[in-house]
Amino acid sequence: MRYLLVLLLLASCTTDPKQNESYTAKVIQTSIQRKAVSDTTFLYREVTPEYYHKVYIERNRQSEVYKRLLDFRPNDDERKYYQECCKKLRQITNVPSQQFKLIGLPKEWLPLYRYHGKYYVYAPSEWGGLERKTITDSTMVYWFMDGPSPEPLLGARKLSSNTYYLKIHTSGASNLPAKLTIHIIDAKNKIAVWEDQSASIANRYNLYVPRENARNFDMVVNYCKEQRTDEFEFDKVDYTALLNSSQ
Repeated sequence: MRYLLVLLLLASCTTDPKQNESYTAKVIQTSIQRKAVSDTTFLYREVTPEYYHKVYIERNRQSEVYKRLLDFRPNDDERKYYQECCKKLRQITNVPSQQFKLIGLPKEWLPLYRYHGKYYVYAPSEWGGLERKTITDSTMVYWFMDGPSPEPLLGARKLSSNTYYLKIHTSGASNLPAKLTIHIIDAKNKIAVWEDQSASIANRYNLYVPRENARNFDMVVNYCKEQRTDEFEFDKVDYTALLNSSQ
């Protein structure tokens, strides 16, 4: 009887090495997943059985949300919309196409934001409102909900090593050209204050960063699984102080 008990005990303690390896791998994976969650900085989080909304800081530059943010390639619908806009421009404007050389000015731009003294790029709840912009040698391309919409450049020049001026045709009701000055206030990261002198004071200034420099910054992600939500409110920026400090 004692011999039988010893055999049963040995049998219960002896397991397949592959099973041990599998169990160890699961433990390690679970530990990594828990660490990833614990390392995540949540700015807002609401979880119910029917609803999951979170705003968090993404630091992984290789994450899918980073790749999506930096992908300026239009899909088929956006490409079609762009072609229709170009066709419409040719029909309703007599603006001749002009090409300008803006040496040193990046072409693809993303909005930049400040929160608690740090700069962030942003993945919004509504990706159609991302407000990306593309500058070509002859157009300013605004990315709206439906896709990229071009406007002809009427004038462009480099004012200094870190300042550019663009005069842009607008198809709005006023039909007055936009006068845009791009102040690059950070030579390393290419952080820029975009000053639209034709806009109201409330909408005159915005922060932008070139696509190729966007990975220099952490990202705030506004994610809701079930529906669109209000966008995250960042800090207000004192643009006057920001421009003065860069001089």
